[in-house]
Amino acid sequence: QFSHSLPLILAAVASMIIGAIVAALLIAHFSDVPLLDAYLATVPGGIYAVLAFAHEAGSEPIVTVVQVMRTLAMLVIGAYLPTIIGWWGRRWHA
Repeated sequence: QFSHSLPLILAAVASMIIGAIVAALLIAHFSDVPLLDAYLATVPGGIYAVLAFAHEAGSEPIVTVVQVMRTLAMLVIGAYLPTIIGWWGRRWHA
């Protein structure tokens, strides 16, 4: 079962990384945020690893702010996700 899911898992991880790179390039292009800071602010993954790397790289506080906002958004969306999925399912089956 895992071997059948592996391509989908790798595609999801690759799309998240590519999405973070594209978002970082856009943020760096349209603002005064350095590219490394923009990437660290948008990168998916462990918040502790990202914040530790940002601290060692001397990044600006924007990295911490965006990572904390991302974590809070995941908590809020996660709390309402069963309701959203139920609504979506009822909408398509009705």
